[in-house]
Amino acid sequence: MATIENKINRSGTSSPQSFAQVSVTLSWDTDSSPIARVPSTDTVISGARTTAANADGEWSLDDVVENDLIQPAGSVYKVVETFTDATKQTYYISVPSSATPSYWVGDILAAKPAWES
Repeated sequence: MATIENKINRSGTSSPQSFAQVSVTLSWDTDSSPIARVPSTDTVISGARTTAANADGEWSLDDVVENDLIQPAGSVYKVVETFTDATKQTYYISVPSSATPSYWVGDILAAKPAWES
């Protein structure tokens, strides 16, 4: 399992984007499999994980399953940060397996997959 984290500042400033709501959802090609699963633990992955940025604009999620352990291959996580003015920032990440399993999301960005609309 891994930890992902981010720090959000307001556009063009060094002021934090405080109290943003964050949703992280696994995305995979449902044409190749109706479910996403982790065979090594007999687990199905479903639903969103949510958290919120603190007053300093920082957020993190622990116990994120690394994408290379998930079937079907090629899954990514969709991250949606919703700010207090209701604007949203959406991006995708792929969490690798590593001996040091803590990642800033900017280092693990992934392209938007074709199956995402």
